[in-house]
Amino acid sequence: MIRVLDLYNFGDESIVSNPVYNSIMTTIPNIKRDAQEKSIILAIPMTSTLKSSRFSQSFIQSHILTSSSVYKDEYITYSGKTAAINSKYVQTKMDKWNGVGFAEERHCRILYDDVITVDGTSEFRILLIDKPLEGSYYPLQVFPQSNVLFHSGHVSGLSSSLSILCRSIRLFRRTLGFR
Repeated sequence: MIRVLDLYNFGDESIVSNPVYNSIMTTIPNIKRDAQEKSIILAIPMTSTLKSSRFSQSFIQSHILTSSSVYKDEYITYSGKTAAINSKYVQTKMDKWNGVGFAEERHCRILYDDVITVDGTSEFRILLIDKPLEGSYYPLQVFPQSNVLFHSGHVSGLSSSLSILCRSIRLFRRTLGFR
């Protein structure tokens, strides 16, 4: 079944071509069976924020979450780490006592939230997030007034394109006799 998120295009982003999503589906052997038995959330960072397309098993497992049996709104990753999810963010938790938690507390903005069905039998909640839950990344530029996101590499190109457009409009207005 193809859902909106399968076709969803956030810049150059498609969930089915995202390397983290594909790594989860190909390297975690029982992920589809697990999804039939319990609710699974996949926290998928935008491709443009990833510094590599090769991931460790721990990195992949840290982006697969299931509900905590102890705390509401907290989730346990397949790597044993803890994260909280609200309507806007996935927040990683540091574990100072047993060394199992994330290395840093990070707030990852949820850009899109949907449920997809894989192979007609396994449902996953997909959270498209603005950066990985762990590891280094390329930051997105956020413009809160318009809620528009740009990968940092695209901002300079956008700025020069806008400058050219503004010059063209001014020239056109002068040609028509407007000042």
